[in-house]
Amino acid sequence: MLAVYVAKTGEGKKSKWSLALDYNIKRFNLWYNKLLLFLLERPFKLLSVIAVLFVLAVVSIRFIPFKLVPDSDRNLVTVDINFPSGMQIENTVQAVDMIGAFIDSTLLVKQGAKMAGVLDYSAFVGEGPEPYDLGYFKNEAKAGYAHMLLNTTGDKDNDYIIEKVSAFCAGNIPDADIRVNRLTGAGASGTPVEIRVSGDNPEKLRSIANQIKMKLREVQGAVNITDDWGPMTKKLFVDINAHKAARAGLTSLEASMALNAGMSGVPVDEFRDSDKRVPVYLRGVQSVGSDEQGIGSDVRKLEGYTIYSARAQRAVGLQEIAQVKTVWQYPKIIRRELERTITVGAYLKPGYNAADIFEQTEPWIKEQSVEWGNGYSYQFGGEDEDTADNLGAIFVNLPLALFLIVLLLVLQFNSIRKMTIIVISIPLGIIGVVVGWFVGGSFVSFFGVLGVIALAGIVVNNAIILIDRIDIEIANDGDAHLNDVIVRAAHNRFRPVLLTTLTTSLGMLPLWFSGDLLWEPLALAIIFGLLFATVITLLYVPVLYKLFFKKVAG
Repeated sequence: MLAVYVAKTGEGKKSKWSLALDYNIKRFNLWYNKLLLFLLERPFKLLSVIAVLFVLAVVSIRFIPFKLVPDSDRNLVTVDINFPSGMQIENTVQAVDMIGAFIDSTLLVKQGAKMAGVLDYSAFVGEGPEPYDLGYFKNEAKAGYAHMLLNTTGDKDNDYIIEKVSAFCAGNIPDADIRVNRLTGAGASGTPVEIRVSGDNPEKLRSIANQIKMKLREVQGAVNITDDWGPMTKKLFVDINAHKAARAGLTSLEASMALNAGMSGVPVDEFRDSDKRVPVYLRGVQSVGSDEQGIGSDVRKLEGYTIYSARAQRAVGLQEIAQVKTVWQYPKIIRRELERTITVGAYLKPGYNAADIFEQTEPWIKEQSVEWGNGYSYQFGGEDEDTADNLGAIFVNLPLALFLIVLLLVLQFNSIRKMTIIVISIPLGIIGVVVGWFVGGSFVSFFGVLGVIALAGIVVNNAIILIDRIDIEIANDGDAHLNDVIVRAAHNRFRPVLLTTLTTSLGMLPLWFSGDLLWEPLALAIIFGLLFATVITLLYVPVLYKLFFKKVAG
């Protein structure tokens, strides 16, 4: 209905540009007719060329970097500071202040500055901020944790900032696990490289994890290597002798409460700030963290800690009633599917992906795992696991989708041969996709795979249009030679197929040139894939039709 009222006809009303476009399309169409007629007489030449190109494309995919979801391209760098469990919050604040002072003196620049640097920064101690990006994962609240946000002068300057801050932290705050990174892409795991080791013995798991960390330090591209159990922490174990405590006029409960008040403090009130409640603790002058000489920094000072006995009316030294021991222990032991599991994680240097790291480490781990004994196993996580979860959910349903396509094609054409022509054409679009990823210097990603699947639908649609037109030409002139019928049908469908390709490809150009790495693989897959899909539709499908239907019955 819209075309009846809007579309205008008549050669006299066409503009010069429109006439020129029509003229060039007609010339191109005539050239195409000659090429198609030439290939119909020599079909195996075209089939051989396309077969070689398809094999080269499949082989070349392994040389294209893979990243399930690219890192965020925001001008933002994150700093995650993790101290061992049991660390006081004062130490965390001190580390944040040191990093802040370094940024103020070395990297801080003003808006509009031509040099790379940090525009401003913020820090969250004890607990991370509320989610501010799809690639941010909020950590559990603890005294030894801090999260910093550095607003940089641009996305391209992020790597420079990461290198400078990482070098400072490694040389000045060795006790903490500090990770300086870009934001991960939405849908990706927080740590791109993860190797999980499961077993029964914590000491053996720790030993295996240390070996893996040493191996990762030798691998090019891996940085910020650590594990999720953290380093061993020192615990002061106070063994109170009940009999000695009783002679001094104390009970074990009284001694424990006095120690807790002196070392950690006792809650005495609660400060309310809007909807938040902040506990107020009362601690002694000698308490841990009150100054640099707190009793927790020296076992001898802890032994000299005094507890007032109301019953004996005197101060009792802790060493009179208890023995203080130093015990090293794991800050936490994590279980996965009921098994003790330690996860070794690593981040990536610019220009590397998780597949590069796994490729270098997997043979070594496979060899080492033989020596671990029964009950110990390893598993790759991070991007490797994300890929299996996300792409696996797509590929598991592809056979069903292919079956439905085949069923609909058979019902439409009532022909197995015509269905086969279309199905054979579907995977050949990957030739143009691979060329596009190489030309654009891009990578394979989750959205790139979606682009390939969308491209397959366009290939099927164009092939159906052409085959249906060939059938119409045969019905109208059944006595004609098959080559003439195919050329006439292709001639009639040339303009619609060509214009569909051009309009769709041009529509994808903004996604390609926007600079957004998230959409770039998808745009390249559709643009270059469509260009080659047009060749498939206009040349490969007619040639296959010629081979599958040798002649047209009169």
